Amino acid sequence: MGRKVIDVLLECEAKDGCDIYCETRYGEIYNEIEGGTCHSVKYTSEYGTVMTTFIQRPIPFNTGNRRYYDIITPYGFGGPVIVESSNDRLLIEGFTEAFREYCMRSGIICEFVRFHPLLNNACSWSETYDVRLDRKMIAIDLTYPDIRDQFKHNCRNNVRRALKCGVRAELDSSLETMEDFIDIYYRTMQKNNADPYYFFSHAYFERFTKNLRGNACIINARLDEKTISAALFIYSPQYAHCHLAATLPEYYKYEGNNLVLDKACEHFQGIHCEWLFLGGGITADEADPLFAFKHTFGRTEANVKEYYTGRKVWNPEVYQKVMEIYLAAGNVRKSFFPEYRQYRGCGNDDAGSILDCNKAGKPVQDASFGKSWAEAGK
Repeated sequence: MGRKVIDVLLECEAKDGCDIYCETRYGEIYNEIEGGTCHSVKYTSEYGTVMTTFIQRPIPFNTGNRRYYDIITPYGFGGPVIVESSNDRLLIEGFTEAFREYCMRSGIICEFVRFHPLLNNACSWSETYDVRLDRKMIAIDLTYPDIRDQFKHNCRNNVRRALKCGVRAELDSSLETMEDFIDIYYRTMQKNNADPYYFFSHAYFERFTKNLRGNACIINARLDEKTISAALFIYSPQYAHCHLAATLPEYYKYEGNNLVLDKACEHFQGIHCEWLFLGGGITADEADPLFAFKHTFGRTEANVKEYYTGRKVWNPEVYQKVMEIYLAAGNVRKSFFPEYRQYRGCGNDDAGSILDCNKAGKPVQDASFGKSWAEAGK
């Protein structure tokens, strides 16, 4: 039976059956940071539908009369997602061929994908991409009748200690306390001697608020009318994510960070989300203090998720020419991808971007947690 494959991919909003990380309005927040433009693409055939969102970045070299690009998943998670399928193999084959043609027409030479640990889409795409395990991460199952059954004993104790000290957690669904959050966030980054990149501009937070209002909230831990710890969350109907977080260093001992996440579990279970995703550690080491801290909220094997990345050269001929230009300029090969991306002081999940790095050049899932949350987990 012949396949009726649509070979033109349509620009669209990636909302069908995906997480908020997969939506264009989320990716657009990172246009300026990545130096590109966010696009969402939909592929449909008789075998189903695939959605994918990416930021398209100009190649940082003079490539003659034609402009070339590479693409990358916006900070967070995404990659191609099968929305519906009657035959995964034939759908994936059709998408791969159609997307290859799309990339050739659009001047896209390669792609770096951050697959989604909760959608578990990496396993479907190993024939298309060079898929690599990056690290393990933690998610809290909000379908538990008593969510705290997943917490380790010391985590429950820290929540009780915060309450005993008079700390209370408050939900801000309107983002009215964003300025307070930004102040605590900046102070946390200063304490951590973070790379200047991580001092996200006010314009970044303004775009965040404009694009994600209604799918974002702040939870503040307050002591004597002072916010001592806070986290910025984003969410879709199924999944919630702790996106950025900060704690005032002088208040670590009050365990406000534990209380913030405990409140988040309560809130997102109440609006029927299925998972609260916390991310991973500063390194891939399972002994990493930040990973250990997050692991206290999810002690079971089911709470541990695997995060994969993917690499793909869609136009080998042009990619090779770009690499020749890069190496001829005296540069050397790097472990991150694409190799020709200028090394800017750190390498994240080998993506040639600085979104997930700390000053030492170590990869992190959510740099904003920084030392404050990592130290709290010791």
